[in-house]
Amino acid sequence: MFNLGFVQRLPPADPLSLRLDRARARRVDDVLSSRRGTAREVLDACDALLASPDTRAAKTVDAYAAQLLAELRRTPASAGAIDQGVARIDAALRSAGPEILDVEGVPQRLKDFTMRLLHEVNVSLGSYDVWTRAALEALGDRDDAHLYDLAAGTGGYARHLRRHMPAGRRLRVTSSDLSPAYVALGRREAERAHITDVAWEARDALDLSALRERNDVDLFLCTQAVHHLSPGQAVRMISQAIHTAPGCILVVDIFRGAVTALGSLALISLATPWPVIVYDGFQSVRRAYTPAEFTLLARLAGAASVEAKAYGPAWCTLHARGVAQ
Repeated sequence: MFNLGFVQRLPPADPLSLRLDRARARRVDDVLSSRRGTAREVLDACDALLASPDTRAAKTVDAYAAQLLAELRRTPASAGAIDQGVARIDAALRSAGPEILDVEGVPQRLKDFTMRLLHEVNVSLGSYDVWTRAALEALGDRDDAHLYDLAAGTGGYARHLRRHMPAGRRLRVTSSDLSPAYVALGRREAERAHITDVAWEARDALDLSALRERNDVDLFLCTQAVHHLSPGQAVRMISQAIHTAPGCILVVDIFRGAVTALGSLALISLATPWPVIVYDGFQSVRRAYTPAEFTLLARLAGAASVEAKAYGPAWCTLHARGVAQ
């Protein structure tokens, strides 16, 4: 497989999409205030819904987050022709359609094969190194920490991090996923590679109450996975994390943009011709959130400090911390 890690040293690849997203980021407070009173009142109402065990409350959060995202994506009539045009391209690109591996009934053997291949693609593209750089920035000068990766699939990143531990850092790593089959496969792959110091747990990223009781996580990670979540699910995961870990949560995911979509399609096709990886990689970009959208979702989750930005040529990050008082 080709080594394409050099692309991760390139600047952001989608300047027009970034320009549109920055304009949207400036409207987040206005969007939060546009539906039900002031932004503070909206956030307090959402916080009460997130604290409720009622399944109807979860559905309300899902619907409300989707409505606010739609409002954020609406381009004001005062926007210039360039932003209007890019917004139309973004609307055409966006998709909530499933990826192949998310479709019910896909054989587990096909999923396992594709997840092994995805790990090799991430190594080839240098994706894991980007995620580590972002994690170290989120940790700051802390050299001893427990990182807990949510919705991590087969834990390829956790295995990579253990084999390429940054100098001077003592990082404990736990890889978790909702699918016990993926967790079991990750554990077997780690044993085959003689990696013994990764912890493995089957866990729902939307329910971290048990970890809150344990009180041993310093920073949650969610890498290349949030695009699988609906807006309301993303809000709930962030809310759970910021109430559980002092470092709260770092999300790293693909950046949604036309140039990113085409570039990802070309690079993934070059790295591997496996159709499932190629299709799902393209669909991942179409489903992804942008920094402005992450900012809105993290604010809804109650985060007191939100830093969302483009990261490298094809990624964006969200570091959400603290609970708003």
